[in-house]
Amino acid sequence: MAIELYTDFATGESRTDLVGRNLKILGSAIEDMKPFRDDTIILLVSNPVDILTYFAQKFSGLPKNQVFGSGTFLDSARLRGILAEKCGVAASSIDAYVLGEHGDSQMVSPSL
Repeated sequence: MAIELYTDFATGESRTDLVGRNLKILGSAIEDMKPFRDDTIILLVSNPVDILTYFAQKFSGLPKNQVFGSGTFLDSARLRGILAEKCGVAASSIDAYVLGEHGDSQMVSPSL
């Protein structure tokens, strides 16, 4: 199952500033969905995704390998697409990753 929580950003607000509001919504939603089947997989696509994924696993009681967040996956895919376009090659030929917590603290991994 995919869980997306949408809360408008206030002026100057960061993804991390959404934690309090979105944690309340997430906790309530997960409680309303219980009990979960043993094979349930949860994918979080809400901000701040890394923090909410952690709490979704705690709230749900599901094993860690059944609760995922999109994190920097989409950012990495976008980066590979931009680099591929600039280099004139297929995106599948590019190995590039965005690391860190999704948001202001993420970074592109440099090549050594």
